[in-house]
Amino acid sequence: MYCTKCRELSVLMLVLFACIFSSCKKEYEQANDLVLELNEVSLSTDSTVVVSVVNGNGSYEAVSSNVDVVTATVNQNAIVIKAGTNVNNAEAVIAITDRYYQRANIHVRVTKNVALVLSKDSIVLNAQQGSDTFSVKSGAGNYKVSISNSLIAKTIVQDSVIRIVGKQAGQTTLTVSDQLGKTKTIPIRITGADYAFAFGTSYFGWADFKSIAQVDPTIRQNKQITFELTCKISGYRGLQTFLGLENNLIIRGKNDDYKSTHPIEIAGLHDSIMLLSTSNFNLNEWMNIALVVDCDKQNVSDKYKLYINGIADPLIVQQNKGTHTTVDLSSSGDNNLFEIGRASGQDFRAMQGTVSEARVWTVARTAMQIKDNMCSLTESAPVGLLARWKFSAGVNTNYIQDVSGGKYETNLILSAVSGGGYGQVFAPSNLFVERGCPK
Repeated sequence: MYCTKCRELSVLMLVLFACIFSSCKKEYEQANDLVLELNEVSLSTDSTVVVSVVNGNGSYEAVSSNVDVVTATVNQNAIVIKAGTNVNNAEAVIAITDRYYQRANIHVRVTKNVALVLSKDSIVLNAQQGSDTFSVKSGAGNYKVSISNSLIAKTIVQDSVIRIVGKQAGQTTLTVSDQLGKTKTIPIRITGADYAFAFGTSYFGWADFKSIAQVDPTIRQNKQITFELTCKISGYRGLQTFLGLENNLIIRGKNDDYKSTHPIEIAGLHDSIMLLSTSNFNLNEWMNIALVVDCDKQNVSDKYKLYINGIADPLIVQQNKGTHTTVDLSSSGDNNLFEIGRASGQDFRAMQGTVSEARVWTVARTAMQIKDNMCSLTESAPVGLLARWKFSAGVNTNYIQDVSGGKYETNLILSAVSGGGYGQVFAPSNLFVERGCPK
C-alpha cells in the first residue's frame, strides 16, 4: 500500500516535471534574438550614452569588462553607458543578456574630450587637377572625410593627413569628423583655367570600360553610342587615330600628307564596315568630330552619322560586309581598351594634334545637341553620358579626370606612344595649352 502510493506520487512528480521542462523548452525555443540599437559606441571621458534594445526577451542585465573604463546600468529596454572620468584611448566591452541568456555585445571606445582642429581653414587650388594637403592638429581620431560635391574634388585620407585632389573648376565644401562625432567644415575652391592637351605624337590616352562591364554587362550591348572629340590637328598622317575602339569602331584620318584629299574615316568590325566623310578636315583649325551610331536603324546612312562642327557630313560607303547590331565598349584590338591618339600599339598611328575635350555617350545624340554643346556641356543632367574628359589638368599628371558625374568614373590614362605599350606615364604641365573652339 505504502509502496503503491509512493510509486503513484513519483509518477505524478515525473509527469509534472516533464510538463514544466517541456513548457520551458518550448518557451526557450521561441525566444527572440537579442538585437541592440548599436554594437559600437565612442564616448568622451565622463560622458554618457544610451543604447536601446531593439529586440529581446526582457530581464536585461549589463556587465562591463572594465568598470574603470566604462560602467553600464539597465533601465527597462535602455542600456545606460557612462565613461570614466580619468580615461583616455581605452576600450571595453559591455555584455548584455536577457532572461533566456541571449547575448549581445557593445564595443565601447573612450577618448579624452579634445577639440577638432585642422591645420587649414580653406583650400584653394590654382589648377583643375591640382592638389593640396592638410592635417588634423587635434581630435579624437578615426577621422572620416566627406565632400559635398564629388564632381569638384576628391580626397585621400591617411591617418590624420588629408589630401585634396581637384577634378574641375568650381567650389565645394569638405567636412572632417572624428569618432566622437565632432565635425569641422572648410571651403574648397578650384580656380584653374580650361586648357587643351598637346598630344603631339608623344602621348596617347586609354580608358578601361571593360572594368565597368564586370559589374554592368549592358556596357557590352549598346544599341546607341556617340563619340565626340574637339581637337586641332597639326599634320596629316595615314590612319592617324582620333578616338575609338580598334577593330570595333574607330575614327581616324585617312591619308598621308602627300595625298590630295584628307577625309575622316570610320572603320568597324575588323573593317567590315568602312565609311569616309565627304568633307576634308583642315590643319591647325579647331574642329568637333561626332560619330553617332544607332543600331536599330537598318540603312547604313541612318545607322552611322558623322557631324563635323555640328553639321551632318554625308558618309561615303567604302565597304559594307556587315554592320553593328550592338556596340561593345569593352572590346577592341588594343587590350580591349578605348583609345585617343594611338591604335594597335603602332607609332605611325599616333595623332598629330591637340585635344580640348572628348566624350562617350550611350545614346544617339541629335544634331542640335551636338552643335549646342561642342565647346562646353551646358546640359544640367545629360542623359547617357558615360565618360567626359576635359583636358584641363594644368599640372604634371598621368591621367585626365573623368568629369561625367555618372554612375561610373573612368579616367583617361596617359601613356607614351613609343614602344607600343600601355604603361601609365606623367606628362608635363607645359603640354596643357590654350583651348580653342570650332568657328
